[in-house]
Amino acid sequence: PGEPLRLLFAGYNGTRNTGSDVRVEEMLRQVRRVLGTANLALSVMTQNFAFTRGYFGDATQVHLPDIFPPFLYREVRKHHGVVACEGSMLKSKFANALTTMMIGSLG
Repeated sequence: PGEPLRLLFAGYNGTRNTGSDVRVEEMLRQVRRVLGTANLALSVMTQNFAFTRGYFGDATQVHLPDIFPPFLYREVRKHHGVVACEGSMLKSKFANALTTMMIGSLG
């Protein structure tokens, strides 16, 4: 109470996969609309700041390194919650490293 809700949007952004970035952009828009921008402090993972420059509005972009366990340990605890926004999670097969990153993000 009394502070913005800090949410981390976990996904594989910043790799020039426009569909992925647009999905996250829309998720951010909907969360802002429902909860109100003044009540939020949003963060989005990105692989490459240059590729996501101009995306995600006022959300803070945080670099998701290739070796991600230490990053997840530090970053996830800074937030009240994590929103899984990786479309590949809805498929039957995708990279084991991505699966591990998403599981680590969600706890």
